[in-house]
Amino acid sequence: MPSSFYTATIVMIIVSLVIGVIVSYSIAKPIKQLKVVADKVTDGDFSAQLPPTVSNVEISELTASLEMLIMALKTKMAK
Repeated sequence: MPSSFYTATIVMIIVSLVIGVIVSYSIAKPIKQLKVVADKVTDGDFSAQLPPTVSNVEISELTASLEMLIMALKTKMAK
C-alpha cells in the first residue's frame, strides 16, 4: 500500500480524536456546572445561578428541571 494511504489514515484518526475531545468537552462542561449548582443547593445556598441554557436539548431540559426543583425547595423552606 502506498504511504499516502497511511498518511491519510493517521490524519483521519487525529481529526477524529480532536472532534471527539471537543464534543465530549461541550457535553461535560454544562453537566459539571449543573453539578456545582446542585451541590450548593444541597448545602442550602439557593442563590446559586444556573448556567445559561445550551443548544443541547437534554441538558436544557435538565437545567429547567433543576430550576423547578430549586423553586419548589425555596417554597417549601419558606413555609
